[in-house]
Amino acid sequence: SDASDASDASDASDASDASDASDPSDPSEPTDSAIQMYRVSTLILRDPHIHVDAPFVGCIDLTDEGAPMGLAPSVNDMIRDSITLDEDNDGDLDLSLLMFMNEVDPTPDATGWVRIGDGRCSSPMNSTVCRVEEDDPLQETTFANNASGSSDYCLEPVDGTTSNYSPAVASVEPDCFASDGVDLTLNIGGILFEMESSQVSAQYSVANGDVAMVGGLIRGFMSEQRASEITLPDDLPVVGGQPVDNILPGSASGCSVIDARDEGPDGSMGWWFYLNFEASAVDHNETW
Repeated sequence: SDASDASDASDASDASDASDASDPSDPSEPTDSAIQMYRVSTLILRDPHIHVDAPFVGCIDLTDEGAPMGLAPSVNDMIRDSITLDEDNDGDLDLSLLMFMNEVDPTPDATGWVRIGDGRCSSPMNSTVCRVEEDDPLQETTFANNASGSSDYCLEPVDGTTSNYSPAVASVEPDCFASDGVDLTLNIGGILFEMESSQVSAQYSVANGDVAMVGGLIRGFMSEQRASEITLPDDLPVVGGQPVDNILPGSASGCSVIDARDEGPDGSMGWWFYLNFEASAVDHNETW
């Protein structure tokens, strides 16, 4: 992809101070019925794609399809398994990305607060109960719904920062919300991606009084510098122990001939990440 102009990402440039939100509900005195925790139930990496140099095969795109001869599963298969399974048998699902919202109101122009990040949710998935670890708190910011009568996307890729992958990144259509920016660490198939200026957005799906999130999008920027400092888990097939930038297209140490690097909000080079998701309300034992 082409490097984007930093001005194109002005709405994602800095994490917002929650006190700057336009008249959200006071989180110190929430209404219990309006507070809801959501857990991401599907998460799909759309851009950039992950490339690895596999033995006897060469450089392959491991995003949607696994390596030949069973050398490694695809990244999106690893994400799916992490969300739905407890493979380490510790009693919790392996990956739980949470959104704790105050307040949930799908009405256009409504605003509120949201805490986003990794949590712990019990296994199995169909009866999960979620919690937040004291030493790993969620990141707090504000969110706003689309304006009344608006047909604009709540969140879409920054201009010039996607490649011609198929399927393409799906933008978020009304009726929807978008969060302000936060620094967010995503565990994607066991790989940690530390992203700045991250935003979360989704379309509301209302049925029988319940509100789910569909057509969602997470976007955030990871710099080349940070990607070179984080090491891939040793137990990952093929690429274990290597720096994260080794698997990203455009890195000097990567195998891909594609240069998918972008310009970030502060002018540094790196990658804008785009992940589509869906999320559903879950039981929890947290208080706001």
